[in-house]
Amino acid sequence: MRTLALLLFCLCVLLRGQDPIGILEGQATDPSLAAVNGAQVTVQNAQTGQRQSTSTSRQGTFRFSNLPVGEYLLSVSAQGFAPFSASAIRIDVGRVVNYPVQLQIASSHNEVSVVGDAATVDTGSALGNVVSEREATDLPLNGRDLMQLGLLQPGVAPMTAGLSEAGGILRSGQAFAVNGQRPESNTTSSTA
Repeated sequence: MRTLALLLFCLCVLLRGQDPIGILEGQATDPSLAAVNGAQVTVQNAQTGQRQSTSTSRQGTFRFSNLPVGEYLLSVSAQGFAPFSASAIRIDVGRVVNYPVQLQIASSHNEVSVVGDAATVDTGSALGNVVSEREATDLPLNGRDLMQLGLLQPGVAPMTAGLSEAGGILRSGQAFAVNGQRPESNTTSSTA
């Protein structure tokens, strides 16, 4: 019975790693680039309206883990500073997006708003890319095998017959190798 419980627990942990989520983090600073402690930071999913809030740490940092894939609105407010808002922050599967926020003194600015594609930095160690729904629908695929979309990414090489035969059952169903890794090391996720 304990063995079965342990097996189920391990399976749940493995499945958790497949969630289509990402992370948004950053640091709030003032005009002199000093950290802003205790600022209220709110992130909202533009499609679903789901909101999460936190306060910045002593170092001015904030972090939102387990954000579902999508576009987000970010707002930051602190006493003595003009409210800050940013839109169109894209969170993708397995990505860590670092979004620095520089707050302005309230007397000189009423509100700071960033609209459109702001510069974000992915600080995650995972390599990957997201294929949009439009690309998946519009591109000609042999037999509508969506795994072929992986071949559109940089560093991806198609499986050769010799490589496929050498791997035996481990490589059955694999379509490509990424950046010199073994084909069975590929991880894919769907956000349907």
